[in-house]
Amino acid sequence: MKNVLVTGTSSGIGLVTVKLLAANGFHVYANVRDPDHLDIWKGVENVTPVLFDVRDQDSIAKVADQIPSPLYAIVNNAGISAWTPMLDCPMDKFDDIVRTNVYGPLHVYKTFFHKFDPKDARIINISSVSGKLIFPFMGPYHVSKSALETLSDSMRREHLINGMKHIKVTIIEPGSVDTRLWERARTTTIFPKTSPFYQTAIDMGHGIIEQEMSGAFPPSWIANAVLKNLNRKCPKIREIVSPQKWIFKVLMLIPDWLFDKLFLIITKKFVKKK
Repeated sequence: MKNVLVTGTSSGIGLVTVKLLAANGFHVYANVRDPDHLDIWKGVENVTPVLFDVRDQDSIAKVADQIPSPLYAIVNNAGISAWTPMLDCPMDKFDDIVRTNVYGPLHVYKTFFHKFDPKDARIINISSVSGKLIFPFMGPYHVSKSALETLSDSMRREHLINGMKHIKVTIIEPGSVDTRLWERARTTTIFPKTSPFYQTAIDMGHGIIEQEMSGAFPPSWIANAVLKNLNRKCPKIREIVSPQKWIFKVLMLIPDWLFDKLFLIITKKFVKKK
């Protein structure tokens, strides 16, 4: 039975992924940050909960011995967001998002690299189409996912040039998934009414987030993509997961000036005239 570590498993994508992998012949080490969430995995077959905070490399190192070698795969899923103009984002909140979404995967990679199966190993980083398609007022999240894309490419090419082709890196880029991330983004408005962006951010927050939540697809889609890439002999390097994946692919190819014009047309209905 192959060992897989999944981070951020108390809800959403992580929760569904652990259940799917455990039901398909993997032994999953399910990371949670809150001790109260350890009971989620109590008694679940093929699942061992592990308590650590991805933002803190020391806390990861303390539990490293709980995960045996060889380690077949790491699925870096833990992530957070916030709805805020860049101008008004408190630096401690920005730092928290980057530490979770970027430092977290790097901390986990550094800690468990030496445990990887010497013949075949996988790293699956759950990124987002938001790593390439940038919308206003979720800047810290976009920054973190763009960085995770770069981090993933760096890992993969460093493995290749160093003769470590057996450690394969996959970037999964979901569209809008039906998880608590959108609800948390909507309720985490951390900017003052005195902000020059306040009303626009509020209008767009109500409009765009409601639209994204109404069209969101279930986290099982991401879990299935993770399972397929773990089972493939040659996993995909990058995979968009969304009912609108072809639209995203086209948007990623058009020039910035055209994307800006399309963006203004699409979002016009959400913003009140001044």
